[in-house]
Amino acid sequence: MILYFGNVKKVNGKLQGEAISLKMYEIYDVHMHHYIGFSRLHNIITTFTFFWKYRKGTTLVHIASYSTLAFYYALYVAILCKLFNKKYITVVHGGDFPNRLNKSKFLCSFFFNSAVKIITPSNFLKHHLDLHGFKSVCIPNFIPIEQFNFKERSNLQPKILWVRTFHEIYNTRMAARAIQHLVSKYPNIKLLMVGREEDQELTLFKECVHELKLSDHIEIAGQLTRQEWVNRSTEYDIFISTTTIDNTPMSVIEAMALGLPVISTNVGGVPYIMNSGEDGILVENNDDLAMANAIEQLLMNPELVKKITKNGRIKAEKFSWEAVKPDWISVLKYARGIAGKK
Repeated sequence: MILYFGNVKKVNGKLQGEAISLKMYEIYDVHMHHYIGFSRLHNIITTFTFFWKYRKGTTLVHIASYSTLAFYYALYVAILCKLFNKKYITVVHGGDFPNRLNKSKFLCSFFFNSAVKIITPSNFLKHHLDLHGFKSVCIPNFIPIEQFNFKERSNLQPKILWVRTFHEIYNTRMAARAIQHLVSKYPNIKLLMVGREEDQELTLFKECVHELKLSDHIEIAGQLTRQEWVNRSTEYDIFISTTTIDNTPMSVIEAMALGLPVISTNVGGVPYIMNSGEDGILVENNDDLAMANAIEQLLMNPELVKKITKNGRIKAEKFSWEAVKPDWISVLKYARGIAGKK
């Protein structure tokens, strides 16, 4: 039995966690526990109760670790593993984790040195873990590639898609400013913003749109299911990402899979998954003029679009479950062997 601790939620009465935790169900007996969105006391009590309930049958613990305050929850689970003599692996998430490694050196040393295996979804995080002496293995996150039909795009229209969360770190107002640079030359330009709200960023974005007089050019769709925004993506020709901190943004990979040429800020792990001019275009962080110029470059250059979208789809296929499954089976087999189960 494997215990999974991480970002789990209930959808229609069923538990859903990160993709790998669900895929492990196909191979092993997995029990999942959620921690995000509750008080600290609630997390401490329910996590201990959950651990105690399944302690006897557990052969391995899987801990999802994040760079935010959730790191301390992962640390708490690691301490429980020590107390109950259980081996654990951890999957490291979060584009800001390099800062966590610098700020919490002692705690990170205990957490990572106690793990049987450290897995990271990007070479960006692997690089920073290696710098601190924590040996890790990179296994990319994966997407259900079969759900993303490639649409060939040649003569692009100025119809732009943005998919993420309305949060300060994703710099939504950069997208609006980029559109503002282009609106006089492309009066039919459209931008669709898809994502849920996590802080005051949505309010600030709406104020920005109003100030720039872009209400006729920008639609805020709010939170959509994956299938809903994938369906709407057929109406758009360019995908932009304006993030200031990131690791491996799966919306970028998904856009590549759909045949959308991607323009992204050159931050965090993004340049580790995108080669500018080959399978996407990178611009400097918070440079809305550079973003606007890149959009126009794609609108004016169908041959570049053809190259970028073809290579982008090839890149996205490397993030399928079939591509990463052998690596996960190898890691879990090794970890369970260390834990004493053949």
